[in-house]
Amino acid sequence: MSDHKLRAAKESDLDAIVRLEECFTAQERWSREAWRSELASDATNVFVVEAPSPVAVASFGNAIDVIELRTIAVLPNHRRNGLAAQLVREGLKWACGTSAEQMFLEVAQDNVPAATLYKKLGFELVSRRKSYYGPGRDALVMARAIR
Repeated sequence: MSDHKLRAAKESDLDAIVRLEECFTAQERWSREAWRSELASDATNVFVVEAPSPVAVASFGNAIDVIELRTIAVLPNHRRNGLAAQLVREGLKWACGTSAEQMFLEVAQDNVPAATLYKKLGFELVSRRKSYYGPGRDALVMARAIR
């Protein structure tokens, strides 16, 4: 993984980040404007892993008392290399500098690889949102302590 570099995302990464969204279904993708807002917000931290252009992205939002892992995307040919775990750990490190005590996320129940990763990183199931990702596709709401 030495050819990968994790860093804070910049406005100039916008095109590459939007391309990363292609790994999601059309209804799950964020718009270019949504990503532009994420990058500009003081309450959000976006990280990318580049090799040499961005191949993975994660966005974390600060809601004062909790941090939300809003989204994470890794290009298919870069998966299973620890990039998602690296991004989540970086988000947790950033979250330690906030007043928040927990990090939350939502993951589709059928996204077994992601749910398994989150469990390995200390997240636990706290609730389920019925049909959140469409009919019959529930969201698992998971959380873990930041510190």
